[in-house]
Amino acid sequence: MKDRRTAGKAGELPLRDVGFDVQQLRLNRKRAALTTRFSYRLAGLGGRWSVNRRFNMVNRNGRWLINRETGRTAMPWEVARYRLEPTRHFRVLAPTGVDSRAAGLPALLESAYAQVRQRLPRSPLQRRYLVLIAGDARAARRLVPELPGVEGLSAVTDAALRVEGPAQRVSEVVSLRVIVPWSRFTQLSSATRQEVLTHELAHAALARRTSGRTPAWLQEGFALYVSRDDRRALAAAHLATTGTARAARRGLSLSGLARPTSIAQLSHDQLSPAYAYSSAAAFYIADVYGERRLMTLLREFGNPEISGPAGSRLTDRVMRKVLRVSSRRFERGLRTWIQTGGASG
Repeated sequence: MKDRRTAGKAGELPLRDVGFDVQQLRLNRKRAALTTRFSYRLAGLGGRWSVNRRFNMVNRNGRWLINRETGRTAMPWEVARYRLEPTRHFRVLAPTGVDSRAAGLPALLESAYAQVRQRLPRSPLQRRYLVLIAGDARAARRLVPELPGVEGLSAVTDAALRVEGPAQRVSEVVSLRVIVPWSRFTQLSSATRQEVLTHELAHAALARRTSGRTPAWLQEGFALYVSRDDRRALAAAHLATTGTARAARRGLSLSGLARPTSIAQLSHDQLSPAYAYSSAAAFYIADVYGERRLMTLLREFGNPEISGPAGSRLTDRVMRKVLRVSSRRFERGLRTWIQTGGASG
């Protein structure tokens, strides 16, 4: 069944093309289990967002009643009452009680858009993006439950991508939104907020250029590089700190961050080392091998001529082709570069 609603004025939730599709049905005389997909579009934005739900039902005197509903991901209106705050290139959904304009969010977003367009001219941005504000940590966890450390982030790009072929090249961006955990975001300085938003829009611009095989360290490192967020000094501090070595070990290794979802699976205390190490790796490549090689490295993970699943072995093959160095030798050079302060970025 579908319900068409269109709204574009400030203050209204611009829902349209709402759909409810049955994916699977298990049924006997007394009980039923129904797996569904609830989907919707938003006026003025490309893409379709969806949420899967499972309903357990019982038959009471010929009437089917829902006795349990399960589904980890919440839809925005299940988390808070939202209003629309449109800008030139964004549709911001803000919960009641959050004044995004007073915090300067619209201007920061537009500035980030301009910076990414200038720094990544060959990776064009969409005309408009959805920005969804999560009022608190609980709201952020409900909106993105598959990301364990989301409450520790200041913003995150949530994208649904369709990939194809052995190289898992992105064939379609089904939906994309930037989620801003407001309590964390507002603790940052204005300059850091700008870096964070530029970082997330870099992810948005590169969504079609990446692959389902691109390692997490390169995805995040490249976005940190585009936003000029150089964390080599923080990476050095993490490498030198023995007290947190065990917790940080996975985040301070390219093999530990070799899969696309590696960072998403880290705990809160592992995120800072992982982002710092990823940033250092990207800046190291740009400094030592050149910025063009950094972009080429990102692109080559979608090259079907380089075989193999995501992981350390594939990373080694791609590095040997693009940088002419093994991943082991590359990482030795990276760690030396970090520990000695690196070259000028």
